[in-house]
Amino acid sequence: MWTAAVAGTLLGWGGHLLARPFAAERVRVDGTSLVVDDLVAPTWQLVLVLVAMPLIAVAATLVSLHRVQITPLGAGRRARRRPPTARRAIPLAVGLAGVVYLAGVDTTEENDPTLATMGIATPLSILAGLVLAGPWACMWVSRGLARLSGRAPVLIAARRIAADPYTAFRTVGGVAIAAFVATAIAIGAAVESDGEEDHGSALAWTEPEFTYSTDTNIDGFSSGFQLATAFVLFVAACSLTVSVVAGLLERRRPFALLRASGVRLGELRLIALLETAAPLLLTVLGGMATAFVVMFLSLPRAEWALPGPGFFAGAAASVVVTLAVCLVTWPLVDATTRHDNVRYE
Repeated sequence: MWTAAVAGTLLGWGGHLLARPFAAERVRVDGTSLVVDDLVAPTWQLVLVLVAMPLIAVAATLVSLHRVQITPLGAGRRARRRPPTARRAIPLAVGLAGVVYLAGVDTTEENDPTLATMGIATPLSILAGLVLAGPWACMWVSRGLARLSGRAPVLIAARRIAADPYTAFRTVGGVAIAAFVATAIAIGAAVESDGEEDHGSALAWTEPEFTYSTDTNIDGFSSGFQLATAFVLFVAACSLTVSVVAGLLERRRPFALLRASGVRLGELRLIALLETAAPLLLTVLGGMATAFVVMFLSLPRAEWALPGPGFFAGAAASVVVTLAVCLVTWPLVDATTRHDNVRYE
């Protein structure tokens, strides 16, 4: 456990070092690219992250093991958890109410502790609500998919997700936050771009020395965060792949019985793919939809603008690549569902 935690931390650190030159080239401030040496965090923060990550990984593993019960014969049985309830959506609703309130008051007043507190608490409540409401949304979507489904692979995959929505969402929980922030930044860049086009001629006429461009800053930060979102999706794909592999190994005998009873190998592979794709698509769409609602409530109607086609194309391509990574589990479906796994001795 410690070895895997330390190895994962070192692997992430290596990815950070490899991504720094690429990020310095893509992210622009005031129209100029950054220097690699500028993209350095303080030493104490780096040490804190490198030390804390293995500890957090080990602690999360130990906490998850508390849900496993050991029988007298030594057979492990996972304790069934209570299904998530609608109370998990309360922080998200509170955050959206805070957005509506802040959009209707004068936020130009200085030294107002109430506005300052709400300005910090509102986005934190929305982010926490996305993570907490995720399992609840996965449960209801999978139940609806099971009722509307007319095929056995879709029904089995939906029932599997509904039986343990916590595990299904935990592997992609970070994707919800990444999709939300990336979409909000993209909308902000689109709004700022439209504002620059409308007022650019007036600014150039009245202030010839005006050279600062907020649009450039937002676009640069948006492109940089899209790279970070793609990385989060890749990590989520790896987590989903590990989860699918663990599920296949756990259910190799039931899957082998299904194959022996006449279920085709392609249908078993479809089950594994759906168990991966459904939580990922739900998480991405949920994060993007929440960002659209938040920005629509916080911006004036005349300034509202949608991101360009490039943003949606990039998001779709990232999801497709993430699902393609998960296809590495398909050969394992054939190996774990052979007739040899049907034996009980």
